[in-house]
Amino acid sequence: MIYNKILLVEPQCAGFEHAPFNAAILQSVMLAFPSVEILFLAEGEHIVCVRKYLQERSILCDQIQWNKITIPKGSLTNWFRLPGDYKCCKTVFKIARENGVDSILFLSITNTGLLALKTEMKEQKLPFNVFVVFHAVLNSIEKTHKLELWNRMLGLKSVLKLSHPAKLRYIVHGTPIYKQLMVNNAILKDQFETIDIPTFWFNKGDSNLSDKKNEKIRFGFLGSDMIGFERFETLANEFIVSKKVNNAEFQFVGHLYPVRHKIIRRIFPSKNSVRYFQHFKKGSSDVVLGLSYKPLTSEEYCSRVNNVTYVIWAGDPERCKLAGTGTFIDTLSFVKPGIFLRNKYIEYYFSKMGDIGYLCDSVEEIKKVVQEILAEFPSERYHKKCENIISKRNIFEPENVASQIRDIFDGGLLQ
Repeated sequence: MIYNKILLVEPQCAGFEHAPFNAAILQSVMLAFPSVEILFLAEGEHIVCVRKYLQERSILCDQIQWNKITIPKGSLTNWFRLPGDYKCCKTVFKIARENGVDSILFLSITNTGLLALKTEMKEQKLPFNVFVVFHAVLNSIEKTHKLELWNRMLGLKSVLKLSHPAKLRYIVHGTPIYKQLMVNNAILKDQFETIDIPTFWFNKGDSNLSDKKNEKIRFGFLGSDMIGFERFETLANEFIVSKKVNNAEFQFVGHLYPVRHKIIRRIFPSKNSVRYFQHFKKGSSDVVLGLSYKPLTSEEYCSRVNNVTYVIWAGDPERCKLAGTGTFIDTLSFVKPGIFLRNKYIEYYFSKMGDIGYLCDSVEEIKKVVQEILAEFPSERYHKKCENIISKRNIFEPENVASQIRDIFDGGLLQ
C-alpha cells in the first residue's frame, strides 16, 4: 500500500509521561515509512519532550509536522473526562481529513477515550484506518465493578464489546500479552496485533562495571508506588532494620502517587516515612532512600537509576498480566540486572535473551537472592548479565520494531 501522510496522536499523556516510548515509536514509524509525511499531535509540553529525545539522538525530524492539541484532563475513574475525549476525537479526525491522512495511530487510550473513538468512527465515514496502542489500561479488562453501574458501563471490557468499526485495529506490547488476552477474550483475536515495545537506550552499551566488593550494593525500585512498593519496602525493612546489614541501600526512583501522597503527609508528616497504616513500623522511615512526592525530571531519573546496582520488581503478576512492565524495559535501557517476581511477560523475554537477571517464584525467593548477593557479590555473573542485556536487547530497537509496524499497517482493513 502507498502512503502519503500518517498521523500519530497522544490523547492523554502530558509533559514527560510516555515521552520516551512515543519518541521511540515515532522513530519506528519514520523508519517504516521513510518517505511519508508524519503529523504528530500532542499536548505542548509533551511535544517538547518527544522532540528533545529525538534531537539528543541526532534523529532528523524533517518529515514530521508538529501540532499542539488540547487533551482531556484525567480523573480517578476517567468517566469525568468523557466529554473531553469526544472533543479530542473530533479534533483529530478533523485535522486528519484536512490533511489527507492515510492512517491514524493513537499512541495510548483510556476506556472513555476508546468509547468516544468507536462512537465517532461509527458516526463518520472515515477514509483511513485507525490503530490504537494499549498500555496499562488493558489490565482493567479483567476488573469487576460490583456496585458502580457507571463504571461497569464505561469499563474497558464493556467498551470492547460494543460494535467494532471495520477500520479499527488494536496493538498490544508483545506476544505474551496477546496470548494472555486471548485466554478469556478469544472473540477479539482479529482485532488485535502485537509489537515489541520500541525503546531508546539511555545507556548505549557501557555497563559501568567496577569492583563492588568494597561498595554498597544498591537495590532500586523504579516508577510509582502503585504496584509492588509495599513488598519492596518490607524487604528493605527486614535487611536494614532486622538484619542490620551495612553493605546495602534500598532506593526509590520515581514518585509517590498523588492520592497516597496526601494520605501519607496527613498521617505521617515525615517525608521519609513510607509505611501505610497496617504496614507502619518504628524505624521504617530510614529504610528506603530517595522518596519524591513530585515526578522526577528526566535528568534526575536517569541519574538515580544509574546509581543503582540491581532493580527489584515485586508487583503482583495477576495485576500485570495484560501490560508490559516499564521497570523491565528500564533495566534493559540502563543495563541493570533485575530481580523479578515471575510473570509471563518478563519470563517470555528471559527465554529470548538469556541470563539478564533473576526470575523468582515468590517474595521469599527474592529475599534469598538479595541475601546471597549481599553475602558475596557475584562479580563474574553480574558482568555476564550486563553483557547479555547489551547484546540481546536489540529486539526492542526502533529499527526492528519498524518492520512490525509496517506489516500491521500493510495488513490494514481498507485493503
